[in-house]
Amino acid sequence: MKLPAAGPGRTAIVLSVAVMLVAVPSKGADPDARMEDASKHFHHGVELSDDGDWRAALIEFERAYAIAPNFRVLYDIGQCRFQLHDYPGALAALQRYLTEGGDLVPPDRRSAVDTDVQSLKGRVAFLHLVTPQAGAKITVDDAVVGETPLASPLPVSVGRHKVAASKPGFRDVVRYVDVAGEETADVPLDLEVVAPTVTPTPDLAIVDSPARPARSRPIAPAVVAFGVAAVGVGVGTYFGVTALQNKHDLDAACDHGSCPGSSRPLFDDAQRNALWSSVGFGAAIVGAGAGAAYLLFFPRGESSSKPTPSADFRVVVGPGSIGARGAF
Repeated sequence: MKLPAAGPGRTAIVLSVAVMLVAVPSKGADPDARMEDASKHFHHGVELSDDGDWRAALIEFERAYAIAPNFRVLYDIGQCRFQLHDYPGALAALQRYLTEGGDLVPPDRRSAVDTDVQSLKGRVAFLHLVTPQAGAKITVDDAVVGETPLASPLPVSVGRHKVAASKPGFRDVVRYVDVAGEETADVPLDLEVVAPTVTPTPDLAIVDSPARPARSRPIAPAVVAFGVAAVGVGVGTYFGVTALQNKHDLDAACDHGSCPGSSRPLFDDAQRNALWSSVGFGAAIVGAGAGAAYLLFFPRGESSSKPTPSADFRVVVGPGSIGARGAF
């Protein structure tokens, strides 16, 4: 199958088709211009096919047929598609050529075209797409051929083909199919539903809770304990110094261990002051130990949202007395 070679025979065919294009009734307001346009595209197609530019020739022939349909142009369209290895397209064009031409096709040409049609059928296969999803876009070799359900199996050239199906909300499916001549191959295309991505609405949005305040230990108990220790040190020191003064006065009143009766008050004061000094220093030891133990071993607690008042502690020492004053 190939286009007739250039020459007298080829020229006669071109002139015959050109005349038929002019004779075909036209549609539109300016039939003469349409016929002239169709004839121009047909002649361009002939020139391009003589040069072997089959793709460009096919475009020109199909444009001429669209402007002024004539069954004779279908023969040239079929020849171009054959040269481009588009066997299903060539088969369809030649079958339409015989159908639309009817008795106008010369017997010898009909016989030749019938032979070409039988040869082309051995180069064409069919794809029967099997899918439960309607409205899926189908592509064969990356060219869109329609949407499911398709009315009939798709004609394709023999060989390997890439078949794909896609639909919004479903995962794309791609299959590679090898088909032989006059074979009808079933191609399953089961699209899987894609789980929708859930975007949280403002009402359902998860809001991080504010950071919890750092756990801290109230220091008031430690301040009190260390305050007691400070008071104890003050009391112990004051009464210790006083006891030493009492002992010094008592030693001055006594002579070699012999003390007059008048020194009895000094002795009692010395004992009493020594006792209070011991009590003061004992309290200081207990307070300091309690404060240190609290800071080291007492568990931390949640800090309060209320501000912790600052501690104010003072040791008050006066003539003949010692004490503490503060706020916590």
